[in-house]
Amino acid sequence: MVAVAAASVIAALVLLPFAQRLIDRSFQAFEQAHAVQETERLQLLLRHAGESLGRTALDYSRWDETAQFVAGTHPRWLDEQLTPDVLENFGASLVAVVSPTLDPVGVRGEPAMQARLPALVRERNLCQRAQLRSQALYRYAFLDDRPYLLVCSPVLAQHAGATPSGAMLWVVQMSGTRHAELMRLAGFAFKLAPPRLAAGDVQLRFGPEAIDVRHAVHDWDGHVALDAELHLPRVLGAQRVTMTRIALLVLGSAVLVPPLLVLILLEALVVRRIQRVSHWVRATRIGGPVVVESQLRRIADGRAGFAELQKLAHDVAALAEHLDALRAGWQAAAMSDSLTGLGNRARLMLDLDRWMEAPSSCIALMLLDLDGFKAVNDTLGHPGGDALLKEVATRLSALLPEDARAYRLGGDEFAVVVPVRVRDDVDALAERMARQLRFVRQGPDTALVVTASVGTAFASTDEMPAVSELLTRADVAMYEAKRIGRGGFRRYSPTLRAEQRERVEVANALRAALDGSRVHAWFQPITAASDGRVQALEALARWHEPGWGWVSPARFIPAAESTGLIAEVDLAVIANALAAFAPLRRATPELRLHVNVSARSLADAGFVARLIASVEGSGVPDDALALELTETDLSINHEQLEDALRRLRGRGMHLIIDDFGVGASSLGRLAALHPDAIKIDGSFVRDVHGDGGRICRAIIELARELRLATVAEYVERDDQASTLAGMGCTALQGYGIAQPMPADTLRAWLAGAAAATPAVTPA
Repeated sequence: MVAVAAASVIAALVLLPFAQRLIDRSFQAFEQAHAVQETERLQLLLRHAGESLGRTALDYSRWDETAQFVAGTHPRWLDEQLTPDVLENFGASLVAVVSPTLDPVGVRGEPAMQARLPALVRERNLCQRAQLRSQALYRYAFLDDRPYLLVCSPVLAQHAGATPSGAMLWVVQMSGTRHAELMRLAGFAFKLAPPRLAAGDVQLRFGPEAIDVRHAVHDWDGHVALDAELHLPRVLGAQRVTMTRIALLVLGSAVLVPPLLVLILLEALVVRRIQRVSHWVRATRIGGPVVVESQLRRIADGRAGFAELQKLAHDVAALAEHLDALRAGWQAAAMSDSLTGLGNRARLMLDLDRWMEAPSSCIALMLLDLDGFKAVNDTLGHPGGDALLKEVATRLSALLPEDARAYRLGGDEFAVVVPVRVRDDVDALAERMARQLRFVRQGPDTALVVTASVGTAFASTDEMPAVSELLTRADVAMYEAKRIGRGGFRRYSPTLRAEQRERVEVANALRAALDGSRVHAWFQPITAASDGRVQALEALARWHEPGWGWVSPARFIPAAESTGLIAEVDLAVIANALAAFAPLRRATPELRLHVNVSARSLADAGFVARLIASVEGSGVPDDALALELTETDLSINHEQLEDALRRLRGRGMHLIIDDFGVGASSLGRLAALHPDAIKIDGSFVRDVHGDGGRICRAIIELARELRLATVAEYVERDDQASTLAGMGCTALQGYGIAQPMPADTLRAWLAGAAAATPAVTPA
């Protein structure tokens, strides 16, 4: 008996370490699964931090003023917007604006970071890839033994067909307050270290009280940026001690029972159950805490002697429920817009994937962009802009059918996905949106009108494009709606894509032509209707491109307007015209120069100053210059436009309304502006012997009552000239008088005209 007892004791002592290893292995399986979940949650937090800063950077870089700053037309933008307080608020060590070739345009931040700028803008081609993808991208980097978050967003103007004109780089140190906030959200301590692991790798080291975890943190494209080192307390420490005591008790009892029975009992009644607990905990990603708790209760409920397992069951279920709630909260936050409550861009991409994978599906994607929203933000402040965005979301949700869903993609851009039964129904919905999403906000001096331009693209079983292609198509249609008249809607067609590519191609070539001084001014004389004497010269833009030949203004002027180049075209033509006109003006002091300017150019804060500098540098007196604006341009009620006209007319420059009779300006506005002359639109002149003639006579009588001169353009025949002169028209212009000509040809033509009519009469 003594020998048997001794053998039993020896067996128990031998088996105790083995049992302890079995228990530790089972508990470690659960704690390892828990640690991996925490690393995934930390990865989600870091990704959210990158995307959140990306949305902020994108909001700054999508302002028209940002594009103007890159182009050199708004030099004070950086000082006005990126003040030290703004940098401190975002915790930014550096903010830089670079050109498309990654050359610095403007930099704010710490000197040490500014010295690293060339390397930062080329960090894994971040800025270049952001411009190519037209979206904000983020990357983590370890610089000077400290972790940083780099975000680059393309500089994009808001107008139709805009291409990136540069990029904006934000560099934020992930330490101090920002690190503390991330640890608060995570609920555990961690630090960021230089990368040592490959993507997806996790290293765990189990200590008596805690688990040290190191895992690779990757960027948006899977690149391993740095490692995170976590210090996690062992969540089942108390239960491990309890289970060890149970094992000791069982093994102590085994002194009187054969060792084999002890091992069988441990394996059957303890180890296997703990392994099942670990297995069900790992299954929380699929079934959630409810499934885990129900399975654990099946183990513990009604079984005598398993009170500790019951406690373990409840503790594990509570922990799983807490983790599931945290994960659900983060997923919901990552998929919704915090301001409006609508889904965000990430939710839209997921829903589009789901809808487009459904059998026999046909959906319409509608993109909406608010026209005039920036004026509300600038005038009423961000609270007024936020209130307007919330109202847009409310109205949009009320307009949609039950099976449709709305999203806010960022800024003033929204999206709608609608299951399609009849495509005409979608067009009717787009028309209702464009009609009902119209808002008027009263500013300090004038009413601010905001409208919505809507673009629609379809995906069906007959044609199922990729999600990115569907978004591009809707975007093309939306910008076409903005181009042809804001507050409308367009449906995508392949011709729209071709036309937009054409405009972008022409705009890119035009930008190079402006840099190479290949845009020139030609001149068309304007003569008195009474005796044919030359009164003025109109400067007209002409562009000859190698390999293309002469490019029609009807082709490149719309492209310049849609891509924000019109101000540069206007200034280049005016400067070229002034240089050629200056000697002609000295020889003929009464001669006047007419130049065409766009309302968009005059609304540019830097345009007027550059125009005045160009006139002063040419030596041409201010009163020799007449600005021609179309009637449609002058119908726009814009404070900056009004200020620009007052400033230029205050210097003695004249104002002429071009294409009069086909625009939408009121007679009251005509009287308020009181131009020096109006140009009768050529469509009426060509029909001067029909209904167009009656309109010409009415316009001439109106101008006479307002004491304005009149110019008839597109005069091509002598009978048109004599009829218009008989009506009392002041001046004539057109191919019947003279064709547009370069400066060299003009001098010879003027010499011949002077020989025929020596005196020149003032306009």
